[in-house]
Amino acid sequence: MIITFSGIDGSGKTTLAQTLTNALLNKGIDTEYVKPRYVCNSIMKTFCEFEFGDPLSYIPNLDSTLYMCGIVVDFMDLLNEKLRDHDGKVYVCDRYIFDVLAQAFHYGADPKPITAHFKHFPVPDISFYIEIDPLEAHERLLKRVDPPIYDIESLDNLEKLKAGYAKVNNMLIWKRHVIDASTKIDGILKYLDKIV
Repeated sequence: MIITFSGIDGSGKTTLAQTLTNALLNKGIDTEYVKPRYVCNSIMKTFCEFEFGDPLSYIPNLDSTLYMCGIVVDFMDLLNEKLRDHDGKVYVCDRYIFDVLAQAFHYGADPKPITAHFKHFPVPDISFYIEIDPLEAHERLLKRVDPPIYDIESLDNLEKLKAGYAKVNNMLIWKRHVIDASTKIDGILKYLDKIV
């Protein structure tokens, strides 16, 4: 089974995915929290650090389509390592290929090289989209100590990313379950009991 969490930065994807993983493990369910190793992303960040003095300056310094194709390759790595044969185990994904497409719209990248590879990824059994106002997400990010907030996590960028998710929802057959960012893990577990 594959369960995914999607949403803008600051929505709580990582926290909810890790908390759900632990809750399912405590129930005796074979579960693993997963996200890409981001090998390509690390290469691009290192390149940007050497070339531009800032590892997070990939946008606007790199071609946005090139950057997003690198992220697709990172998700292919996750697919090969974990998700291809997922029978008998629950994988809780902190982000999924949907998030890559939303980010591509946000950065103005060509979505075609990304959508062309969707067919290779299994459709999640359950996909959660975490709804949050960009202002609230930005306030959460400002409180984060490590890592500190990036320029790409500005309020303006979070609003653009949210618009990217709306485009993804409109163009794909993406059966997502919308949950509020304030939802506690007990609420998610009750929700899972209803839909599983």
